[in-house]
Amino acid sequence: MTNCFPYLVDNTLMEQIKNLPTEELLDFWEETQFLDDQLDQGEGSSLMLNLEYERAVLYELQIRKWTGKLSLDL
Repeated sequence: MTNCFPYLVDNTLMEQIKNLPTEELLDFWEETQFLDDQLDQGEGSSLMLNLEYERAVLYELQIRKWTGKLSLDL
């Protein structure tokens, strides 16, 4: 069986992201963006890791939108 999310983010992170309320998910995304800005941009690994987190968050937001479970009561 193929994986519908073919990125390097492990399943435990995906499960954690899946279980976060939308507001906390957006906070997590914002925090990863902030941490990425604080790290040295010369290192490709920090940028790659941030892209994986970003993909995981965006994927979960898309799933929530498609299933009608996206609530933005911010």
